[in-house]
Amino acid sequence: MRLVCSEVAGLANARRTLLATPTLVRDALVAALERGEPYFRNLWDEATGADAETVAAGQRILREVAATTSPMPVPTDALAAARALERLLRHDVLERVTDSVQFQVPLVQRWVRERAPVA
Repeated sequence: MRLVCSEVAGLANARRTLLATPTLVRDALVAALERGEPYFRNLWDEATGADAETVAAGQRILREVAATTSPMPVPTDALAAARALERLLRHDVLERVTDSVQFQVPLVQRWVRERAPVA
């Protein structure tokens, strides 16, 4: 949230306006995705797991959750997926909603959907 607000303020100043129009906010979101790339990459590479199998499972979970518009049922198909999910919940990347999971921060979901590396 802080990153997006900073980008809105920076763009508003650069454009010499006090009005946060939909266009300005849209541009700020794009800038936040770019400027926040190191954070998002770290989350993608490290918050997903501590070993290659868990990282792969965590990245698959993030892709699946990012592709949905509503909370996704909790994946429990394999030990690596369960470990990855627990790690993503502990790091506040995902949150439980009843028997489902969703992203805590929509900007992270957008980054995964639009910019996450393809394996």
